[in-house]
Amino acid sequence: MLSFPRTITLKETDSKRYFLQQPVTEITLAGSSLATIQNQTITADKPLLSSIHGTALDIKIAFTIEAGAKISLKVRKAASEQTTIQYDQKNSTISVDRTMSGDISYDPAAGGVHSASLKPDGSGVINLRVLVDTCSVEVFGGQGEVVISDLIFPSETSDGLSLEVIGGSADLHSVEVRGISLK
Repeated sequence: MLSFPRTITLKETDSKRYFLQQPVTEITLAGSSLATIQNQTITADKPLLSSIHGTALDIKIAFTIEAGAKISLKVRKAASEQTTIQYDQKNSTISVDRTMSGDISYDPAAGGVHSASLKPDGSGVINLRVLVDTCSVEVFGGQGEVVISDLIFPSETSDGLSLEVIGGSADLHSVEVRGISLK
């Protein structure tokens, strides 16, 4: 499923070829900045971004994370709904958890968890770009070597956001949150 347009490039490393996917650059032009964070440490008792609300967002995060810790980005969040994007340092995986993403009563399989392996770059940094709209979430990991695209089913009032760490700390090199205009 593709919700946002993207570019696909071919990369060759050690005689292996693979595709990289990234959102088209025009998406950055389709909105406005809601928050920017530079060089900040986040701990379990200090969640961030909870003052930001939006149903269509472009979120870029670059971070290093303490051994054994997890970092969670919760989008389209309300009292009983949220979609969680989580990086697990111990297993080097990125996941999208839709078990609370809204009305999945039509098909319980619509509320599953999808995950993929994602290693840090050469300097130990994890780069994520998350695009959210009214009915989808797309996660681009690294340079685009990992992409998870999922449908979500939140109510219109589920527009919260939060970034938190579990079991340690993470150094946020940069975080940028932009609202996307879908008109």
